[in-house]
Amino acid sequence: APDVIGEVVALRRVVTGTVTVGPGDPLPLHGSFASEVSSHARFRIPGRTTERYSEDHATVELGPP
Repeated sequence: APDVIGEVVALRRVVTGTVTVGPGDPLPLHGSFASEVSSHARFRIPGRTTERYSEDHATVELGPP
């Protein structure tokens, strides 16, 4: 099998928003936040280089049960 070299060229995560936590529980009680994750990877096989990109976006709304 040929030698394959993989490397993470870039990894970025941004989370924005506001959540409220209570004094007795570290989990958020309510609020909302958005998350954006993107990555760039490079794979090298003798004689060939492949680049891969991915993006993921999510929004989370938290409220009382």
